[in-house]
Amino acid sequence: MKDFLNKINFHTFFIAILTFTIGWQLGHKDIAVKWQTYAPTLKVINKEPPQNIDVDFKLFWDTWDLVSRQYLDKKAIDTDKLYYGAISGMVSAVGDPYTVFLPPEAQKSTQDELNGSFEGVGIQLGFNSDSRLVVVTPLDGTPAQKKGILPGDMIV
Repeated sequence: MKDFLNKINFHTFFIAILTFTIGWQLGHKDIAVKWQTYAPTLKVINKEPPQNIDVDFKLFWDTWDLVSRQYLDKKAIDTDKLYYGAISGMVSAVGDPYTVFLPPEAQKSTQDELNGSFEGVGIQLGFNSDSRLVVVTPLDGTPAQKKGILPGDMIV
């Protein structure tokens, strides 16, 4: 009886190891096949950094790849937002409240606002800490000063 139980335990152990090994091999092969057919989600056009800069972008690209491959809702990933967000973070890391990066749509909108604001109104514009367009100062003797525009007033 004891010999019979030992055989059953051996067979059970052997089947468990065999099942694990076969599953491991099939799963690993499937991953390798999928990795070989992986198509990149973007094409990098300008790969060369400026001559005087010595920065390793491996962490940046590893993070980009991780987000694009493992983010749960892949349809929600907008590569333009990732790109402009990275640039915005880099510019804000400078720590200067007057230095900001605006994506093309916001830049065009801001440029349109600024172009329209300089037609005889007489105010100097800038951005506050919330990146909102505000009056820095009204210029002396201009219609803006006469109407009571003050520094810090928001442009709506």
